[in-house]
Amino acid sequence: MDIVSYTIEKKDLEYIESILEKFIMATYVDLVLIGDEGGRVVSFLSSDVKDEREASRFAVVCAGVLGALDQLNHIIHEKNTFFTEGINKSIYIRISQYNFFIASIFDKKVPLGSVKLFTEKALKELDPIFNQIRNRKKDNFKISFDMLEF
Repeated sequence: MDIVSYTIEKKDLEYIESILEKFIMATYVDLVLIGDEGGRVVSFLSSDVKDEREASRFAVVCAGVLGALDQLNHIIHEKNTFFTEGINKSIYIRISQYNFFIASIFDKKVPLGSVKLFTEKALKELDPIFNQIRNRKKDNFKISFDMLEF
């Protein structure tokens, strides 16, 4: 069972979005998305994906790929990254040490090296926030059957 074990405050989200804005301006990717290991979208920016449901589907697929990649790491010894190249578009995913990930979809004209470089730069800026988010004191919330309506 997947349970959300963190809280993102408004100031955190604003900071994350500012990093994504800088990232998309520097790389010209079609989409950049921050998600978590459960496939939930934290934030995304896109030049062509306007529908949050499409971004959510992408986040879920990325989380699944990263889960499978975790198992493959024992064979290929490549940690925390995934890249696939299509005919016209490519996908690059990088997971942070705090189990959030940055995923990008970009045109074949965009150099992979620049996507990797700016992904690493973004993660260096985001990891302290991800650490705070993961370690923030969580309020315990108890649900009783009396609270539920049927």
